[in-house]
Amino acid sequence: MIAFVSFVALSCAFIVIATAELTLGVLLRIINRVTLMLFAVFFLAFLLAILVVICIPLTVMVISTYLFARFTVLVRTEGRAGISEWATETKGHFARAVGSKLKTDTNGSATSVGKNPKPNDDAGPTPVPPNAPNAQH
Repeated sequence: MIAFVSFVALSCAFIVIATAELTLGVLLRIINRVTLMLFAVFFLAFLLAILVVICIPLTVMVISTYLFARFTVLVRTEGRAGISEWATETKGHFARAVGSKLKTDTNGSATSVGKNPKPNDDAGPTPVPPNAPNAQH
């Protein structure tokens, strides 16, 4: 009888320990997966922050270098008039960047906002009104 009671008690203890170990193993796997996911998220966030810290100054440097080079070329070729030409050109670049947002038509196609259409060059010469001072009769 003592053998049977020992067998039942040890069997119950084995089942409890095995269940606890299995549960603990599942919990550890879940914790490991959560830890791995958190590590991946923090790593990607860190990588994104590093890219932002590197890319913003690089972009500013490239744009500044282009604007300075363009300024130098225009001042060398045009003289003092190159300064106003450079200012107009630079304002045009920024105006196109800001005004290039897309607006949707009623039919659903996207059209550009803020850009003036080019005049039709095939229309021929502009007619001169008959009462103009240099009009030929």
